[in-house]
Amino acid sequence: QNPQNGDNCQIKSELVHLKKARRKHPDWHGCGPYYALGAIYREYAELEEAIKREGPERQKDEALDVATTCFRFIGGEHFECSPLMQ
Repeated sequence: QNPQNGDNCQIKSELVHLKKARRKHPDWHGCGPYYALGAIYREYAELEEAIKREGPERQKDEALDVATTCFRFIGGEHFECSPLMQ
């Protein structure tokens, strides 16, 4: 078994989450870094609640939401002309 297969599945899962997040919350453009930081905080709070009250699958899903939100920040989606969206 190729150990990279697990990595490929993880990357695909992250990309699916990213596409879903962009459809669900398309209003990031031009909102600025504090808007994006607030989104990251809200996702982190959801992860924190999942760790307190939910099982491993829900925790993983919320962790992916945090990572996805951070990827959007890193990619500059909170600026008007995001290089990721061109």
